[in-house]
Parts: sequence; structure tokens; C-alpha cells
Amino acid sequence: MLKSLWAGVSGMQAHQVGLDVTSNNIANVNTTGFKSSRANFADMIYQPRRGATTPQGGLGGLNAFTIGLGGSVNSTTRVHEQGSLKSTNWKGDLALSGQGFFIVSGDGGRTRALTRDGQFGFDAQGNFLNNAGYIVQGWTKDISSFGKTCAINENQVDTSGPISGIRIDPKMVMPARMTDSVKIAASLTSSDYTDNVACSYALDSSGHTIANDNNRIYDSKGNRTQVPDDMGTLFSSDGNAMKLQHGQGIWVSYRDTELTAGINQAYITSATATVTQSITLNGQKISFVNNSTSTNVTSVEAAIKAINNYTDKTGIRAYASGSTGIQLINDNSIDGDSSTKNIRIGAVIPADGVFSFFKDVTMLDSFGAKELPNGDIVRETAFNYKYTTQSNLQMTSTQGRVFNSTEDLRRWMQYDANIQKNSHAVSMAAAAGGLFPITISNYSIAPGQTGAAGTLSPWGQGTATNPQESSAWTRLNSVSVTMNEWGQFVMQNNQDGLLDEDITQVPNPGQLPGPNSANNLKINIANYQSKKVPSNVLFGKMMGGLNTSALTEAGPVSSTGSFKVPKLTTSFDIFDSLGNKHTLTVEFRKKDDLEWTFSLKLPEPAEFTPPNPDMPNVLEGGSITFNRNGGLQSVQPNKFIFNPRSGATSPQEVDIDFGQNGVNSDYKGVTSTNEESAARNHDQNGWASGTLTDWSFDANGILIGEFNNGKNFALAKVAIGTVANESGLNSWGNNLFGVSPNSGDIVVGEANKAGNANIEPSKREQSTADLSEELTQLIVIQRGYQANSKTVTTSDQILNTLLQLKQ
Repeated sequence: MLKSLWAGVSGMQAHQVGLDVTSNNIANVNTTGFKSSRANFADMIYQPRRGATTPQGGLGGLNAFTIGLGGSVNSTTRVHEQGSLKSTNWKGDLALSGQGFFIVSGDGGRTRALTRDGQFGFDAQGNFLNNAGYIVQGWTKDISSFGKTCAINENQVDTSGPISGIRIDPKMVMPARMTDSVKIAASLTSSDYTDNVACSYALDSSGHTIANDNNRIYDSKGNRTQVPDDMGTLFSSDGNAMKLQHGQGIWVSYRDTELTAGINQAYITSATATVTQSITLNGQKISFVNNSTSTNVTSVEAAIKAINNYTDKTGIRAYASGSTGIQLINDNSIDGDSSTKNIRIGAVIPADGVFSFFKDVTMLDSFGAKELPNGDIVRETAFNYKYTTQSNLQMTSTQGRVFNSTEDLRRWMQYDANIQKNSHAVSMAAAAGGLFPITISNYSIAPGQTGAAGTLSPWGQGTATNPQESSAWTRLNSVSVTMNEWGQFVMQNNQDGLLDEDITQVPNPGQLPGPNSANNLKINIANYQSKKVPSNVLFGKMMGGLNTSALTEAGPVSSTGSFKVPKLTTSFDIFDSLGNKHTLTVEFRKKDDLEWTFSLKLPEPAEFTPPNPDMPNVLEGGSITFNRNGGLQSVQPNKFIFNPRSGATSPQEVDIDFGQNGVNSDYKGVTSTNEESAARNHDQNGWASGTLTDWSFDANGILIGEFNNGKNFALAKVAIGTVANESGLNSWGNNLFGVSPNSGDIVVGEANKAGNANIEPSKREQSTADLSEELTQLIVIQRGYQANSKTVTTSDQILNTLLQLKQ
């Protein structure tokens, strides 16, 4: 009888424990990171009455006869399931999504506790801790290592060492880091049109230096050099590519081509007889039949008419010159090949039965009248300049007047212009006897005047008062052709201060022997074309700006259109070891189809190493080439060295990274495509010093510091702890757990690695206690308790009945 009584009591006691567990769950329904528990009910010992028997003979076996003595709660189980996440507005709140715990310590790391409660913040000393004062454990970055550890960048934290309490100085100052690498990603256009252009480099009339001091060129060794532009890569002022092809070019006429000739008069005695007179002009055979005695038309008139009938094919027009001669003039204005340029006379000595037009020919030029013998005669004042892809050309008769660069064309035009103006050689008497040459560009003697020889100013040498003797003559160059800072070829007819004579000798000092006279030019540009080579209309149009009816001495200059070069300029800041900012400007200029040049510029007083003497803050001469797919082929140089001149570390060496080049080109850096030239991205690995202004966390548990220098750096990383048996952890209160013999030791790891939870910033993990489930469990426990109480009362009533039997 007492067994049932005590069984009911044990059941009531067990349900009391279950009530305690359930009420604790309900009490923590709003506790962050709380994990609910459950009571594990179990029966107690059994009192045997009879043991079990085995079957024997015809008698079957019997089960054991035992009586249970009640129930109990033999354990509780904490259910470590994922709680739902709730967003907050506090950046220190962290929630775990997945397996693992935050590790905290209240004694400097000697004892470690685990928690799912991620309500963290900083104290006055910069300790990152929970609401109970336990400091969060993890890895803190050494501020002195910023930018100095090659294996760990500024967005990572070294986790190879032991964990410790996370502490961040709230007034942290990040040291500066000097730049040692720059990266540029850009597209350099290969298109026939671009808005990004620069003027072609300026050139002076000597061909040795850059005319504009703002555009002086230096190579990577600091040596001054001249880098004319390839005419085949130039663009017009409105951004259209000229696309000069091999063999294309122009004609430049420096004056009308003129000849005078006497005409052989033909007289026939028979009224029915005729005389054929014939000549070849510019390869065109011209003939006429004339009988002046019957037609009353002179041979001069007939010749002029015959010649002018072919002007559209020869470019030559004829005019009467006196009563027995004609004047031939070609203004060289017709586009085409040599058939319409200059004057070429053939068959001056005629065949039998045919009379020549001409009996003598006189060339009109600055030499004065020169009678030439009969025979083939060529008079040239127009010259054909053809583009070639070959570079490094020399002025030789074997190559002809071919050009590749702006300097090639400039040099040829200046040479021919001076030949057409005059062929003067100028000498001055030496003190010890003999003659020596001088070359003159600036003049103080106007036409019609005379002056002392000492007033003539040689190029770049001041007044010629004591020059050195020389056995050679020097040609006078009084017509200059330059390229100005706007990319225009400029032709100027300077005063030469000399007589129109072949050779002028002047005593030292002395007086010019006669008055000077002006010698003007007439410039006419025409397109070159042939059956095999089409004309380049845009090039001819650009050069056509030189056209002028009178390029007078000391008069206005004549200039072409502005020749442009595709370019791209980008700028960004680099830093020295003190954190001083230096704006690096990179300018790319197209050199040919598959090559661009680049230059670097830093603000003064910084200077490149080695410095060039005139512009120490400019480094030019860089080269970047591409393959035929537009991928990067090579870069030279691939680094630069400069002196910041700010007290910082010097020299400072900086690598240039334009992308993977060669056969491994990845098209992620600098490329050449038909897109407009544009910088896609640039980066460098230096920074100025900065003070911590704000912080935040990422999904890997990395604490990101925001500094007032615009940089964000990883300052620390929160560790994640796991155990083999989470349910075996001891509950310490304050949402903390400790290890037990049944939980296993804490394994330290990182978020998002090895199956560990990821961290959700600005979120909290809510309690796993389900209120509806817990309230239902209350009902179950209540009914169970009530039922066990009935066992007690029933046993009591039976005992009372038993006692009443004695009465």
C-alpha cells in the first residue's frame, strides 16, 4: 500500500522539476541567445516479486513479476538549436548563424566562457565586452604592422597566433605608408575618331630641340631628346584620324613653275603645204599644224592654243612673251601625280620632218636668267612628299622625299622652300684671311637698305663678330618651317638681308655690297594620287592651310590645320613615408597603331631619379605596346624612382602595374580597343596617417576601423568557439556556458570556416523558448501533477478503509 503512496509522491516531485524547467524557459522567452531546456523523465527502481522462467516440457515460460516504485527527472537537456535573428540599430550587436559560440573571459583569458548573446560594446579603455563585463576574445591587429606585412593586407587579420581580449584604442592613429606600387586599368583607343586628343609636339626650325619649352622630352635616363610624332597616327583638329597609308602624300609648290621659250616660226612657200610642230609637256605630246602665210596665224598663237587645250592634263598654261616667244606657267594646283606638276619639256630636238616648238628655253628664278641648251628640260618648284611606315629616315637622294614623322616633313619642306627662294651661300672674311660661312635666321636689314655685316645675327649665337674659319660654305636658310605648340606647321619667310646673288662675301666687319631686295614665295598644296595610290583628302585639307599667294619676307606666316594625337591623362595621389600626398599625373600619347608612349609628372619640389636638368619633376620616354588583339604586350619602364623632397624616405621606388602582359595578357589592365580612351580604374597602396573615427563589423567577424584619411582597415577579428557536445556545457548564468567533462574542450576557430557559424552584424539571436509550446507543457505538467496527487489521495483513502476494518 505504501508503494503506491510513495510512487505518487515521486511523480509529483518529478513534475515539480518539470514545472521548474518549463517556468525557466518561459522566464527567458526574451533573453538574447537563450537556449531552452527540457526535463528528461525516467522511471525509478523496480521491486521484483518473481523472476522470469524458461519454458520446460509442456509448460511455457513466465515473465518476471516486478512492481515499479515511482518516477523521477534524471536529467535536463539544453536544446542548442538556431534562434531567429532580429535586426537592431546598434553596430556592436552580433548574431551567430550556425554552429559555435562567442568566446569571452572575465579574468584576462585564463578562464574562457561561451555565449550566444552577442550584445557587445566598448568600455572607456577600448575593451570589447558583453553586458556582464566579460571581454570578447579574438585577434587584434598590431597597428605598427599596417602596410608592412606582405602576406596580410589591410582588410585581413592574422589569426595564426593565440586569441586574447579585443581592445581598440578609441583615439587610435594609423601611421602613414609610402606608396611602392601603382595600378592602372584603362582603354587606349584604336578607333578612327576620338575626343581625347593633344596637340602634336612642337618643333623648331633646327630639328634639334622641341620649340615649346613646356613640351620638352626626356627619356627614362633623364636625357633630353626629340620625339616627333608619326604622321600616320595623327588626327585632325575635330578628332578624325588621317589614316595616312604608305605612299600617300601631297604636293607642295613654293612658287609657280615658269619657263620662257622662243618659238620656231614655220613658213611654207606652197599655199597647200603645212608644217607640223610638236613638243612634249609633262609627258603629254602636243602638236599643231600651221601655215602662217595662208591662215595669218603665227606659230606663237598656234602653240599657245595647242598647249592650253591640254592644261587639265599637264597643269601648264601658255602666254605670249613678246612677238616670238611664249611663257609657260604651272601653278601646281591640280591634284594628281607628276603629270600635272612642274614643267618637263621633252623632244626639244625634233625628229626629221617635225619642227620643235622651241628654239631656246630660259628658266626664271632667283639666279637670274640662265639659258639652257636644247634637250630634255625639267623645271621644278613643286615637290612630292610621300608617307612611309619606315622610321628614322635621313635626307638622301636615294630615298626621295619620303617622310614618317612630323620632323621628316618639316625638314624637307624647309629645305625645298629655301632652295626655291635662293641658293645663297654666305661667307665673312676672317681676321687672318680667308672666308668662313655663317647661317642666319634673324635679320636687321630691311629690303632696299644696306648695313654692316656685324648687324647680321646667326642662329643662337648673337652677332657674328668673331666666328671660326671653315673651308665649307653654309647655305642661307631664311625660310623657316616649324611646328608650333598648337600642332600647326608654320612657314615664315624671313628677311635675309642679302643681295639676290648666288654668293655673297662680306668683310669682317664690313658693308653689304648693295641694297637688299625682297624675295617672296607662293605656296600651293595639292593632293598626290596615282592609279595605285588614292589621295588622302583629309591630309591635303589639313596641309592646305599653307596656301598663300604671297609668302612675303617679314610678312605674315602661313600655317596648316592643327594636327592632333590621341591621348589619355589620368591623375591620382601617391604618398611618401611621412604621409605627404603627391599627385601623380600619367599621360598616354599614341605613337603608332600598336604603341603608345607615357609620361609621369609630380608636383614640385618632388623630382624623379635621375632628374633631368630642366624639368626634374617630369619623367618621359615611357613605352607601352599591344598585341594585335589589343592585349598588353610590354611596358617600359616598369618602375620609377623619385625623391619627395619633403624629409621623407628617399629614394622612393614605385612599381608600375599596367596589367598582365605578354602571352599571359589578361585584358584587365591597360588595353587598346575601339572604345573611347578612358581610365577604368587606378589604385595605389600608400596612405596618409589617419585617426580612428568609426568602426563596424563584417560577416567574418572582422572589426573594420574607419579613419579620417579615407581608409578602412581591419583592426580585430572575433573568434568562434565550438565543443564536441554542446548539450554537455555547464550553464553559468548571464547567458554564459562553461566546459564540462562531457562537453569537450573549446576549439578556437574563425567565422565562416570549417563549418563554423557566420556572423550577422547589427543583429541579435532571439531566445529559442517557444511560448506556445512552453504554455502547453505547463498544462501537461499540471495534469501530470494532479494525476500523481490522485495516487496519493487514493492510497490515503484505502489506508483509511483498512484502519476502519479494525474498528
